[in-house]
Parts: sequence; structure tokens; C-alpha cells
Amino acid sequence: MEPQWAFFRGEFVPLDQAVVRIDTHAFNYGTGCFEGIRAYWNPTESQLYALKLLEHYRRMANSCRILNIDLGYTPETLSEITLELLRRNDFHQDAYVRPLAYKAAHSIKVRLTGHESQVAIYCKPMGEYLDTAKGLSVVVSSWRRLDDTTLPARSKATGAYLNAALASDEAVVLHCLPAHRGEEISASVLEGPRSVVWRQAAHRRTAMRGVLAWAVGAGGARGGGGLA
Repeated sequence: MEPQWAFFRGEFVPLDQAVVRIDTHAFNYGTGCFEGIRAYWNPTESQLYALKLLEHYRRMANSCRILNIDLGYTPETLSEITLELLRRNDFHQDAYVRPLAYKAAHSIKVRLTGHESQVAIYCKPMGEYLDTAKGLSVVVSSWRRLDDTTLPARSKATGAYLNAALASDEAVVLHCLPAHRGEEISASVLEGPRSVVWRQAAHRRTAMRGVLAWAVGAGGARGGGGLA
């Protein structure tokens, strides 16, 4: 079942109406924080159970203090709002709840003080995030966790997750670089007419950037292909 409702600007609204303008401060600068809350469906009791709501919202309140965002609600009130949102969406399966607190001002000024803050919450059905039964393939990324003197890593700041996104993309590329025919990816991909294969690189960051540059540049414009 697709979600139908969100909590936005102090009320429950249809999800497709919970939108922000493109000049919203948080959209331009990542000036927000969030939590990720799981809710688990119990088929025996026909009940959805949200995991540690208060603890999540207390951590979110701490992130807001660090980032000078006016949360505007107590953790207890946010917990009740979240339970009502889950009831309205009526999920009969595991779900994921995403609360956001963000700078909602329509401003290009790069600062935190003096800008309006808002809270939004939405949720989606979500099963297992990773299939651990099959095992996990991992690499060590060349991107490093942000230092506390760069961004406050103790807050779940939305903009800081660009760091994780870069590492995630690099992991996908690096996983493919040492591929051998018939092993990590199929031979049909390696032998495909649009496949471009680089042998394992001594300096993986340089190789990764070369692959990405090719994918979004002239090579990608010609239709791309399998990257091994």
C-alpha cells in the first residue's frame, strides 16, 4: 500500500500536497536534520509497532539544538503525531518513518539564525533494508567521515549525508573494478557491445573518478553501457 498522508506545516495533509518551493533554504543548503524510525508489523496481533519513538525524537531535538533549528514540538508530542500518521496510512506491513526539521525560509542568505523552521513527517512501507541472509559485499571507501570541526557529526544533518552518498557510489564502482569474467558480473555484460572495462587500478580513487567522469560525460552521452 502506498502512503497517503504526511504531517506538514502543523497538519495532516495528502502526501502529494506536502511540497516546498525550490527557493526553500533547506533545499538549497541542506539546513535540516532528520531521523529514521522503523515500525514493524505483527501479523499475529494485527498491530504495527514503532521502534523507540521517544528516543529518536529526543535525539532529533538534540540535532535541532546543535543546528539552531526551532523544533517547535516536544518529543512526546512528535511521538503522538507519528502514531496518528501511521494509523492514517494504515500499513499492514513493516514501515519506515522519516521526520524532518528544516529551515523553511525562502532565502538565499547563508545563515541559520533568523530563518523560519518547520517540521515534516512522512512514512513508507519498507521491508528488510539489506538481505543479510545472502551476505554483504563491502569495500573501504576513500571518502572519510566528516570531522566535527567541519560539520557537527553528532547531529543527523541532512546536508552531511552527501558524504555518505559519495561513499556509497564509490563502493558500487570499486566493487566492479576487480571483476573477472564470469564471476562478479555476468559475462554477457562484460562482452556486451557497449561495455567499457578497466582493469584493477592501483589508485582506486583516481580510477573511480575516471569511471564516473566517463559515465556522465561523452561516454554516458552515447548511451553508456556496462561498467565493470
